[in-house]
Amino acid sequence: MMETAAPVKKKTDRQIVTASYVHLCLMVSALSVMGILFFLMPKHKVSVYENRNLARFPQFSTHALMEGIFLDSVDLFYADNFPFRDRFVAFSSWLSKRRGLRSEEVGFYIAPKKAMTQDTALIAKSDSIAPGDTALTRNNGGEEMNTNLLIYKGMALDLFGGSLAMEKAYAAAINNYADVLKGKNVYSIIVPTHSEFAMPPEYKKMTGRQKTCIDNVNTCLAGNIKKVDAYAELEAHKDEYIYFNTDHHWTALGAYYAYKAFCASAGFTPIDLQSNLRYTGKKFLGSQYHLTLDDRLKANPDSFYYVSIPMKFKAEKYLAKSPDKPSPAFLVAPGYANYGSFLGGDFPLMKVQTELKNGRKAVLVKNSFGNAFAPYLASHYEEVYIIDYRYYKGGLVNLVKEKGITDVIFVQCTFFVETAWHLHKIQGLMYKANVPIELPVDSVPASDSLKPKEITSDSL
Repeated sequence: MMETAAPVKKKTDRQIVTASYVHLCLMVSALSVMGILFFLMPKHKVSVYENRNLARFPQFSTHALMEGIFLDSVDLFYADNFPFRDRFVAFSSWLSKRRGLRSEEVGFYIAPKKAMTQDTALIAKSDSIAPGDTALTRNNGGEEMNTNLLIYKGMALDLFGGSLAMEKAYAAAINNYADVLKGKNVYSIIVPTHSEFAMPPEYKKMTGRQKTCIDNVNTCLAGNIKKVDAYAELEAHKDEYIYFNTDHHWTALGAYYAYKAFCASAGFTPIDLQSNLRYTGKKFLGSQYHLTLDDRLKANPDSFYYVSIPMKFKAEKYLAKSPDKPSPAFLVAPGYANYGSFLGGDFPLMKVQTELKNGRKAVLVKNSFGNAFAPYLASHYEEVYIIDYRYYKGGLVNLVKEKGITDVIFVQCTFFVETAWHLHKIQGLMYKANVPIELPVDSVPASDSLKPKEITSDSL
């Protein structure tokens, strides 16, 4: 037994060594091929699959090198640009979704806590016409959408939460503008998100009541501010296609109903919906699909509608890189099928001149949620200025006075009302961007007899 065991063991050891060398050679060969391909293959600026901008090679500096920032950025550049990256990411996503038991109807997506270090703006294929012109939401706390989602029957529904303190603070910011801009018409439009009307009853305990948020803000707004009841108009049409299923924005139809409520406050007759509603026949997957890469959303793509504006107008945009030089723009680009068709994306400032001569001029203060709402204003004003408060570097008060603006319109969705970063940007817009203004966040107009309600489990 002892004489036969030794040759067997020796042969086994030889096989192990041979297998180890083969594995080593295969690994070295694979890494070498990938390394060579990394240098030979062209680098892309965006990931089509993930729908985001990819990291660029960092600029060298001694400080960045000593702090470790440069090498970390190089690692991120390589991670974002290794060969066949989108295919590997797609396979990883496919594999992870097939682990364990999974419902084909219901799922959850909870955002990773680790902050992204690259731009998180959406790219041309799904949310912007000209990514080179479109302003970017950077890693500064200014979330563009709620990233905690319920996936339900092919819809992505955000899980909403709020606080009375934030609602008072937002109202106080708008009150401050109304006080400074005495004699001007100031409108406040607060819009609920898709989940307010589409959340299934069995999951409503997981999300706050957005109607409570809107009521709290309106209760705290000064009496001279026109409170547009977009909520009631949207609720009356909640069974229609007023929100996208795979994107965090509303549709042209949803924006139309909010516009209709605005017209009731402003004394306008809204344009006719049926004669101006256009369906492109195109489908697209929006921001929430590209965030989650969930195949349940992929199976339910969105349709693109728009409303034709029956008014001659000229639109111009002012880019961050050339704020004093206008370039041609449009209100809706029907050739594209995505939310970026509205205004072409987000720009610091846009100007629309119409053929009207009624003495009324408006400025719309918005983020991307207001893009679908903005085109409707061209039917009622001589001039419309569209400001994205996240990127505009001028002062709103100065613009109103210099251009003879009569109407100041704030449109906001409930998620951003409850976000401190967005509140800070709106506050700083008054005279110069990024300059915080101290506001009496607990001030409630004496004329209002109602008291705001805290969001509790009883109000869910």
